[in-house]
Amino acid sequence: MPKQKKLPPGLIWRGETIHIDTTIGDKQVRKTTKTDDVNEALAVLDELKYHHKNRILTGKPADLGKTWAEAVNQYLDTTYHKNTTELMRQLRYIRDRAIPLDTPIKDIYNSTLDPIRKELKAKKRKANTFNSYIKVVRQVMNKCVEWEDAGMPWLNERRYFKTEKIKKNPVQHMNQKKGYVLSWEEQDRLLGECPEHLRDAALFGVNTGSRKREITNLRWDWMIYFRDLKVPAFQIPEEFHKPGREKILVLNSIARDIVKKQRGKHPEYVFTYKGNHIEDLHSSAWAKARSRAGLQHVTIHDLRHTFATRLARYGVSKVDIALLLGQAVEGVQATYAFTTKVLEPMIKNCEMVVERKPMTFAKAGEFVDFEEYDEDTQITKTPQGHNFLEAVS
Repeated sequence: MPKQKKLPPGLIWRGETIHIDTTIGDKQVRKTTKTDDVNEALAVLDELKYHHKNRILTGKPADLGKTWAEAVNQYLDTTYHKNTTELMRQLRYIRDRAIPLDTPIKDIYNSTLDPIRKELKAKKRKANTFNSYIKVVRQVMNKCVEWEDAGMPWLNERRYFKTEKIKKNPVQHMNQKKGYVLSWEEQDRLLGECPEHLRDAALFGVNTGSRKREITNLRWDWMIYFRDLKVPAFQIPEEFHKPGREKILVLNSIARDIVKKQRGKHPEYVFTYKGNHIEDLHSSAWAKARSRAGLQHVTIHDLRHTFATRLARYGVSKVDIALLLGQAVEGVQATYAFTTKVLEPMIKNCEMVVERKPMTFAKAGEFVDFEEYDEDTQITKTPQGHNFLEAVS
């Protein structure tokens, strides 16, 4: 009898026939493949494994009885998120408007979110606002397809959730907002209507080009000092900078005066209100100030557009503006690459916006478009064991 071939795990010889002898799932399987060909035997084994898995995974997820609250808790505990504070706000809104906590996940479909869609359209909110809620629900529901209990998935298949167009939307007011550049007179009028804490933060933003969440999360322990240049700056950690890398935030004389003014108000955060960390600049105070100034369309992000456009009108190159905004520039890969040679012109350029040079703006929304407008985010990790049932109560 010729020597038989060595078989892969799970297969054995019995005489001249290959048999299966293995464990599939929690069951011991022993049976013949009725062949002496190794490839054919492997095909039989693979088919058995497939049918076993398919038999389990096509069970009835409804039998698990998973609810929206359980799905959200699992999502919060196992997934990294952008801006946890905003995520929790969105989850509360979704709970109150469309998906109560005890809703079975098997009963959640695109139409389930119609109450949110209808309400936001009535309030003339942008498509991006509605889509942010869609994104949260879609992410949680997609994870339910991946999660299993004893081999049974929480959901059998992904659900479709329709988003709204952010451009060329048939509902005109839902289209993405175009950036707006403030004139000097408009800046004075708007900031003059703001309470002091908000005025300081906004003035800092229009003089540094900082994103909203860079301002609200600015911490004293991020401050660094360049001895050779004799100027302070802030080193923004990568988790608080939208592109996901560290950023050097340089300060002109106005920004330095604002930072100096904030000293002693809070042990950790630079910008605060009544001893507490400012979590969002788009507050009711900002809305009221815009209204009184007749500039209801202006957002905090427009301060960044204004900063960039003023620099461009003063003759600063796009590369130098990108450095100040914290965008990727070839040859400058990380914080340690910001040498005196790089920083000195950055500080000089940032100081240019202090001088109020006369400029003519095309007020039909013309600005230097360095990026698409969207919400600024930070990456944090939700603490393990976070209980959504308690958090949203």
